[in-house]
Amino acid sequence: MGVPTYYSLPDTMDHWPWPRSINLYAEEVVAASAEWFRSFCAFNATSQRAFDKCNVACELTGISVALAGALVYPFSDRELLRTGCDLFNLFFVFDHYTDVEDAEGCHKMVDAVIDALHHPDQPRLEGEVILGEITRRFWARAIESGSVGPVAQSRFVNYFTKYVRSVVDEAADRDKDIYRSVDGYPAIRRDTVGFRPLYALMLQELPDEIVYHPAMVEMSACVTDMLIIDNDIISYNTEQSAGDARHNLVTVTMLEHKLNLGDTINLLVQQHITLQERFLKAYHSFDPQWDAFTNQQLREALRDVANFPRGIYCWHFECGRYFGSKGAEVGRTRRVQLLPQLLNGDRRQENVAIPVIDELWGKTEGLAV
Repeated sequence: MGVPTYYSLPDTMDHWPWPRSINLYAEEVVAASAEWFRSFCAFNATSQRAFDKCNVACELTGISVALAGALVYPFSDRELLRTGCDLFNLFFVFDHYTDVEDAEGCHKMVDAVIDALHHPDQPRLEGEVILGEITRRFWARAIESGSVGPVAQSRFVNYFTKYVRSVVDEAADRDKDIYRSVDGYPAIRRDTVGFRPLYALMLQELPDEIVYHPAMVEMSACVTDMLIIDNDIISYNTEQSAGDARHNLVTVTMLEHKLNLGDTINLLVQQHITLQERFLKAYHSFDPQWDAFTNQQLREALRDVANFPRGIYCWHFECGRYFGSKGAEVGRTRRVQLLPQLLNGDRRQENVAIPVIDELWGKTEGLAV
C-alpha cells in the first residue's frame, strides 16, 4: 500500500463559542510590522521570496506572519497590536533559524536572544546572529511604546526565556534522534508552542493572586494544550516534508499507539473536545470579585484568552505558511494534499529554507496512492 496523497483535516474549532475577530488597525499595523521585519534581511533571496508571498494583499489586510497579532489581539490598541505583530515576526525567524541547528548552535542563538531581552538599550556584538538585534529592537520598542507595563515586562521576559531555552532541548532531541513519549512530549511542547509570552501581554498588570488563581491556571493550561493539538495537526504536513516531524504530537502519538495518520488525528480531536469542555467549565465558573479596575482588566484578559484559540486557528488557514494560496479551500473541503519530502542541504541561519507551499504542491504529481 502506497502513501496516501490526501488526508482529512478536522475542524476542531467548529463549536468554539468565540468567532473570528480582527483588529481595526490590522491593515496599517501588520504592514508596518512586516516592513520592519524585512529590514533585517534575515533570509536569503529565495526564502525572502517565500516570506513575501505570505504578504500579498487580501480583502481585509496583508496576509502575513504578523496577521496572527491582529487575530489574537483583535481588541487591543494600536501600540499593543504592534508589539504583538512584531513578536510573531520574531517567533517566525527564531523558529526557522533554530529548526535546523544542532543544540550547540541553538544555545548560542538563545544566549544572544536572552541577553538582548535584558539589555535592549545596548548594541549587539558585531558578527552575532541577527536574532539578537531583532530581539533587542523588538523589546526596546515594546517598552518605549508603553504597551507593556512593568509587571507584564517581568512576566514576558520569564516566559520568553523559558520558550527559547526549550528550543535548545528540542534541538538536543534532534541531535540524538530522540522521539519523546506521548506523556513526556508535553513537558517540552508547552514551552515551545510559544503561548506563554503572548499570554503575558494579555494579562497586563494583573496581580499574581489572579494569574495563579486555579481557574486562570486551568484555562491557560487548556488553551496551551489546544494550541499544541491544532498546531501539530496542521503543521504535520510541512514538517514531514522538511524531514523533521519528530517534535510533533501527531508523530509521537502514531508511533506510540501504532496508529495510522487518520486514526491519530481522530484521537487528538477527542482530546481537543475534552480540553474545550474543561476550559468552558472554568471560564463560566470564574466570578471576578476584586476592585472595579482590576475586574475590568481581568474581563479583558479573559476575553483575550478565550479568543486566542480561534484567532490562531484562523491564522493557520490565512497566513499561507501551511496551505499556501489554498487556505480557504482547505478550510472549506478539509482535504489536504500530502507534501513530498523535498527540503535538504544547508538550511542554517541566513540560508534557512522557507518553502513556497504552492510550488511544493506542484511537485506531488505521481505520488503513490
